[in-house]
Formats: sequence, C-alpha cells, structure tokens
Amino acid sequence: MSGERTLTFADLLAVFLRHWRKVLYFAGASFVFLFLTILIFSQPHYQAEATFRQAQSRSEETAGLQFVLKAIQSRGEESSSISVMGSKILLGKVVDEMGLQFVPSRPSLFRRVGKLLSREGGAIVVNNGLQVRDVSFTGNHPVKLFLKKGEEGKFEIFGCKKKLLGVGKVDCPVQMDGMRLTVTHIPEKGKRFVFHLEPKRQVVKNLSEALKIKVNRLDSSILKLSYSSPQREVAIGTLNGVMRHLQEYLLSEHEKFAETQIAYLQKRKEELSREFEGALAEQVAYLENSMSKQGYLNLAQEIEMLSEPKERFLAQKRRLDVEENRWKKESLFASAGHPWKEGLSRTEALDIQRSLIEPISAELIAEYEGIDLETVQTFYSEYSRKKEALAAEQKQLVAYTEKIALPEFSISALAHLLHDPASQQVIQKGIELSLQIGDRENRSERELTRLQETLQQQKEFLANHLSQKGEVVRASLQLLEGKVAALQLAAIQLIGKEKKIIDEKLEEIADKMGELPKRWGRESQLRIQKELALQVIEGLTKLSESKVVDHHLFHVESKPLEEGDAPLSIEPPHLLLYSSLGSLFGGLVSLFFLIVRACIRGLPLTVAALRQLGYSAFQLGEGAFEKSLALVALEIDSAGVVTLVGGGLGESLKEYLMGLGKKVLCVDVRKKEPMRELPSKLSSWEKEYDCILLDVKGELDAPEAMICGRLSDWSILVISNETAESLSPYAKEKTLCLVNR
Repeated sequence: MSGERTLTFADLLAVFLRHWRKVLYFAGASFVFLFLTILIFSQPHYQAEATFRQAQSRSEETAGLQFVLKAIQSRGEESSSISVMGSKILLGKVVDEMGLQFVPSRPSLFRRVGKLLSREGGAIVVNNGLQVRDVSFTGNHPVKLFLKKGEEGKFEIFGCKKKLLGVGKVDCPVQMDGMRLTVTHIPEKGKRFVFHLEPKRQVVKNLSEALKIKVNRLDSSILKLSYSSPQREVAIGTLNGVMRHLQEYLLSEHEKFAETQIAYLQKRKEELSREFEGALAEQVAYLENSMSKQGYLNLAQEIEMLSEPKERFLAQKRRLDVEENRWKKESLFASAGHPWKEGLSRTEALDIQRSLIEPISAELIAEYEGIDLETVQTFYSEYSRKKEALAAEQKQLVAYTEKIALPEFSISALAHLLHDPASQQVIQKGIELSLQIGDRENRSERELTRLQETLQQQKEFLANHLSQKGEVVRASLQLLEGKVAALQLAAIQLIGKEKKIIDEKLEEIADKMGELPKRWGRESQLRIQKELALQVIEGLTKLSESKVVDHHLFHVESKPLEEGDAPLSIEPPHLLLYSSLGSLFGGLVSLFFLIVRACIRGLPLTVAALRQLGYSAFQLGEGAFEKSLALVALEIDSAGVVTLVGGGLGESLKEYLMGLGKKVLCVDVRKKEPMRELPSKLSSWEKEYDCILLDVKGELDAPEAMICGRLSDWSILVISNETAESLSPYAKEKTLCLVNR
C-alpha cells in the first residue's frame, strides 16, 4: 500500500501489548543470568579508601603572564603525583612491604556464594584468611605452596611433591630457596592452606590497574585513592603504603634538588663577592681623592641642596601651567564675547580678547592690579555666581515678555519678578481686573469690553517695564562679563610673572649644577655598582634559603589527609540491584528488537495510524459496545450493502439496526459458498431490504472478503493484529475500521 506512516507511541504500545509475554520472558532471563553470573564469579572483597593532599607550589609572583600560565596549568602537580603513585618503582616497594605477591587460593564456590548471599541480606560478613607480609619472590613463574599449621603459632611450608621448604613462626621472617615471607595471621579453622607466589612484574601491573586515583572536583589538590582486596588489612595497608612511599619519594627528590641548587647558588655568591670587592676598592679610591681635593667626602649633600629647590620650583611651575591652562579655556573666551572661531589657537584667542577689552575696560583692568591669584580666584567665583543669577533672571524676563501678550496669561505670575511698588500696584490691579472679567454673568458686554481694554493697558505697561528691566539685567551681565575677562587677563599676567621668576631661579640652579655632572655621574656609578652587588648577594642568599625552606614545607605539607580505612564487612555484591538493572536492560533490548521486527514486517494498526492513512476509524470498546454500534450505524446510515469482516458483529449490528426500524438482512458468507451468484442475489435482496449485511468470518485479505468489499457500499473492518498492507483492497472513502485490541 502506498503512503508513509509515522511511528507513534500508540504503535509502540500496541507492539508491547502484543508481545508482552516475550518481553517479560527476556527480562526474567536477564535477571536470572546476571544474578547467577555475579554470584558465581564475584570474589568477596573489602573496599578501602583514603585521601591525600598534594600541596600547591609556592610562588612569590602574584602577577604577570608566568603567574597566569601557572594558574591555568595548576593540575600539573596533581597529575605528577598520580603518575608517581602509579609508577613501577613506588608500587614495587608497596608490593614487597604488603606481600602482595602472596595470592591465597580461592575458597570453594559454596562458601563464596554463602558469604555473598549473607552480605546481600544485610549481615556482617568477615573474610579472614591467611595473611602474609614482606614477600620477596624473584621467580618469573607462579609457585604453588602449602602451609601446614602447627602448635603455638608454628608452621611448615611445603612445595610441589610435598617437599619441605621451610619452618617458621607467626610474625617471624621465613627464608627459603629464592623466597622470603612473613606470616602474620593463620586462621583458627583449618590446618592446611594453599597459596601461590606470583611474579613481581605481574603483581605490580595488577596493582596499577586495581589502584584507583581520582582528583576531587571541589579541590584539585585532594586525591582520592581506592583499592579492593579479599583481606581488609591488605586493602588498608596498600593505600597507606602508597601514600607513605609517595611522601618519602618527594622528600628524597627534594633533598637532591636542594643540594644541587645550594651548590650552584654558593658558586654564584662567591663570584659576585669578588666583583663587589673590586667595586668597593674603586669607591674607596674615589672618596680619598675627593676628600683631598674638594674638602668634602662626596657630592650628596651639595646635590641635595640644589636638587631640593629645583624640584620645588618645577612643581610650582607645573602647578602654574595647569592654572594657566585653566584660565585659557575656551569657555572663558566665549563668555567675554570675543569673535574667535574654530581653528584659532588659545594664544590667538587670548590676543583677540585682550584687544577687545583693553580699549573699553582699562579701568576694570587697573582695578585688579596688585592682587594675587588667590584673590582673583575668589572674585571669579563670586562673579560667576552673580552671572548665573543674572542669566537666569534674564531668561525669565524674556519668557514673560513673550507670554504677557497672550490672553490666557495671568499677571499674578509677575509678582515674584517685579518688586518695585509701582509694578506691584499694577499687578494687583491687573489681578482685580482679571477677576472682574471672569465674572461674565454679572457684567454687561460694554463693561466687559472696557475692563479688557484696561487690562490690556496694564499688560502693556508691565511688558514695557519687563523690557526695561531686561535691558538693565543685560547691561549688568555685560559688565560682569567684562570684569570676568579682566580677571582672566590679570590672572594670566600674574601667572606669567611667577613663571618668569621661577624660570630665572631654575636657570640659576642649572648653572650651578652644570659643574657637577661628571663628578656626580662617577660617584653615582660607583655607588650603584656597590649597591647592586650587595643586592644581588643578599637576593641570592634569600633565594637559596627560601627555595630550600619553601620546597621543604611544600613536600612536608603533601601528606595523607585521611588514612586508609575499609568497612568491617565485605562489600555488598548488590545482586538485586544489578540483576534488576540487567532485567530492565534485557526487557528494553528485547522490546527494541520486537519493534524493529514489527517495523520490517509491518506494524499493527491503531486508530491513530488508520486515521493517518486516511481511513475512518475508532476504538471498539468492550464496556461501551452499544455506543460503538451506534457510531457504526451512523456511518452506514445511507448504505444499502455493508460488508463486515472479522469480529462477528453481523448479528449484533442487525439487531441494532432493526431496533431503529430498518429492514435488515444479515448474510453469513463462508469460504465454501460460491461467490458467482452473490451479485444477482444482492440485486434481488436490495429490493426487499433497507440494509444488507455481508458477514465475512475470514481475514481481511481473504478472497471472499475482498469480493464482498467491491460489491458493497461500505466495508466495516474489525482490526486486531493486521498490518497496513492488508487494507490495500479496500477504498478509503467507503471503509470504516474498528480497532479491537
């Protein structure tokens, strides 16, 4: 059948409901398989954990590219510690110390299963067996040995063919041919124990793989170690041994590094000491010469006497330059009203200002002669405040002059601006006239006209008065601007005079110092050489001490944060957890393969899939069978011949339609009946009955079903597990699908 179909959740649910027994079977099989696998192949063991703090390198640098790069690569030290912990040399020492070459024989299957089941049930299970330390075995192949327990902690060790290799006692070393070990514990139960000695190379490799080292996410300097072993003491001792040997390794490496570094620094210190002695001899000869010829020891006092006033005068000059630049700002030039434009320098603008002010403001300039800069600044601040106040008042006068001619303007707004008695009297009268004009109901037209004319006269008077006052304010503002400009010129002249005096003093000092450079340079050179040599020697001394001390502290601070520890009982095998997860995974995998197979062979049809394919469809509900029949009857209301395929709905639908008053014939179509006579029979039956139901008990792709479908006006198909390909013989526009699942 042509057309695409989208896989929906209903399709997946249909596949699951169709094959749920298989899914449960695979899930159960996975559960049992994992349960038995873990139970049989798991070894009872203890999980020990420990933490180790790796101290950060100390650096005196707190800025710069090198410090940033070190901060970015801060994990290098932790990675180095992890690498050292996993090295063969360090792990080899731990193997020898803990006797990890000793491998006890595995307990019987029933004993292991019993311990694991007991631990899974929550019981405390202890796994104490034969324990051995300080094993030394140089062979390249495993060796099987037997230990026979004696009395009072004594024992005998036999090799192959029951050959006696050695006799020993608990906690005492036993030396044998190419082997050495110390038995620390013998179980009370049992008299004969079997164990193996593995080659050291293989044991180190196994330990490197079993030792887990992780960096703490919150603090990268903390390393978390974990190791599992069938014996609790071995698991704890292995972790403690790894951390202890790492500390010893860091200290030994530090000692070698410190010795080499101190030797190098001592050599450099001796070389610099010889250079310092030569510089000191030159300094002594120079001072003796100065003392005999000049009469004083050095030039420091003389240079200080000249340098101090020079620095003071330079500071005053810089301050005056700043003050002069401030007085030459463009904003001051603009306030004086001079015609400078963009492109003029400050000097040109100042010359233009001076040429405009001097002819007309000679009296103002003469007024400020003899004052100092501080007084000029005080006057400038006072004039600036007055100028701002006059500018604001001028702005108000201009605004009220423009608004007073408007009819809606209220004269009362001028009361705070015009304070003279005449203006106040006119304003008061204008207010009274405005109130009288507002009383229009009690005034005649003629009287209102007269009042408005009188009010207009008052406004004209006030407008004239505002204009006159504006001229006065403008004149005052121009006068203030002239005073400010005069202050500016006076300030610039004062600054120029002071700068000239300072320049003269600086020239005088420069002349005096011109005779000293050579002598001062020679003396400074000798002094710098001496100080540099002293600083280098002192720096190298501090460096040698700080390097040794800081590195020593750094390695000492690298120590175990928490000693190794393990639970008193063996690790739980988590049989139910892992088996349940395996069961879930097995069920999902089986369901996935069933869905893939269904997609290849054809998915079961659902209501959503049928509607997506273009068929009319709904669910055939068991609890609402009458409602389903009603929906079917509504769909085939005008149909004469209806084919029913599957489900056995013929009789039920017949009774329902007859209940609606229709004359219905239900024909049971079977495989053995001939289909050639069916068209002629339908022609005769259509004349006698309102609806003819052809009830086909076969599948959708049965020949009789497809023939009846072509002869019918409507086809009602009951869908159970059919696929989309089985619907191809039926037309979409006259087919109704009932999903019975």
